[in-house]
Amino acid sequence: MIKRTLKLVRFRWIAVLLLVLGHADHARSGDWVLPDSRLGVRTAPLLLLTRPDVQAELRLSPEQVATVERNVADLWSRAAGLRGKSDKEALAGRRAIDEDQRSQLEALLDEKQRARLLELDLQWEGPMSLLTRSWVTSWVGVTAEERQGLASLVDARLSEARKSQAVSPTSAQLAASEGVLNALSSDQRERWNKLTGKSFYFQKLDPELSKASATQPQGRRTK
Repeated sequence: MIKRTLKLVRFRWIAVLLLVLGHADHARSGDWVLPDSRLGVRTAPLLLLTRPDVQAELRLSPEQVATVERNVADLWSRAAGLRGKSDKEALAGRRAIDEDQRSQLEALLDEKQRARLLELDLQWEGPMSLLTRSWVTSWVGVTAEERQGLASLVDARLSEARKSQAVSPTSAQLAASEGVLNALSSDQRERWNKLTGKSFYFQKLDPELSKASATQPQGRRTK
C-alpha cells in the first residue's frame, strides 16, 4: 500500500488559490463551498472538504464539518494577510499555511478518511495530475519522454480549442484530460485506477450553494 497520507497535503500554493477563488466573505462566514467550476483544476484537499458530496463520501461528522469551516475561514484570513508582503515573507507564510493544513487534516481525519480524500483529490484534478505531480507520474510509470508527449498532446488540444469558438475552455480541458488517460498503456491505466480508487461522481451543486456561474460543468467520473 502506497504512503498516501504524506502526499495528500503537499500543496504549497494554497494561499494563492484562496485569494484567487474569491467570495472571501462567504468563506469567513462558513458557507463557502468549492465550486463545480474548479473541477479539473488542482486544489487544496482541505477545500474539497467544503463540498457536501465529499463530506458524505468520507462520512464526516457534524463536528468534523464544523472544524473544516473554521479551518478554511482561518486559512483564508491568513492568506489574505499575505497581501503586500515581500516575496520572502509571502513564501514563508505559504509554507506555514501548507504545514498547518497538513496538521489540521491529520488531526481531523482518520487514516481511512485521509486515504479516500487523496483518491478524491486525484479524481478531482483528473489525469492532468500526471503532468502536475511528479510522484503521480512516477507511480503510474510514465517516463520523462512519455510525459513530454502527454504535455504536447494537452497543449495541442487546448490550442485547438482557443482557435474554435464552438469549444468552451471547460470542454477543452476535459477533452485534453481524457486524451491523457487514453494515451496511457494498459499497465499504466491499471496503475492509475489503483491509485485513484473507486470512481466517485462529483455532484453538480446548487448554483447558490456553490457560488459558481450558471454554466458550471456537470460532475463527472474520472475513469
